[in-house]
Amino acid sequence: MRNSLMVAALLLGVHGANPGRVGAQDYSHRDFTIGQQSSVELLGRMELPDLDVLTTIEDICSHVGLKPNFVAYPANVPNALAYAMGPNRVIMYNPEFIKRAHDRSDSPDWAAISVLTHEIGHHLQGHIFDNDRDFRQRELEADHFSGFMLYRMGATLTETQAYPRAMMQDVETPSHPGRELRMEMIEAGWRQAEAIHRHEQDLAQKRALRSPRRDD
Repeated sequence: MRNSLMVAALLLGVHGANPGRVGAQDYSHRDFTIGQQSSVELLGRMELPDLDVLTTIEDICSHVGLKPNFVAYPANVPNALAYAMGPNRVIMYNPEFIKRAHDRSDSPDWAAISVLTHEIGHHLQGHIFDNDRDFRQRELEADHFSGFMLYRMGATLTETQAYPRAMMQDVETPSHPGRELRMEMIEAGWRQAEAIHRHEQDLAQKRALRSPRRDD
């Protein structure tokens, strides 16, 4: 599957076909969703992803109990992009940026993880990348997912919002809402995960009280 998608992607680049719309976080103040880069430029650096990136993706998806419905490849992009090529779903990532998300054991790089979870959210929610009026809503859904996931992975609200707050655009664009609304959605996702966690803890305590005590 991975090798066949690789061949298909390279053929698309060579023949100048128009793959599906890119779903980018647009943290870089440059709107890559409008097609400023051609398919050749986007796909030119594609190669097999390294094991650390695949492990990170699996780690993120495991927190919601889902399998990835996409493949990932390094590419000439600012951070990461969700992409569709026909029926195939792809995440293109900047290796230099994403490699900082690999090791979460001591000091997680929540900036890289937040970008990756946002793009994964596009795919796991079944978003279609095309030019329509609902694209900004899909960005908010991916923001909500990112906030939810970062709580599940151990980030504080400050850590979850720090990179988006610094890099998002103030004003709304044709493809992305403004910073204020997106920050609200990220916090809403984080708060939802927090509420679920507290509910799970309450249930666990009630089960423990109902369980008969056994002497060792």
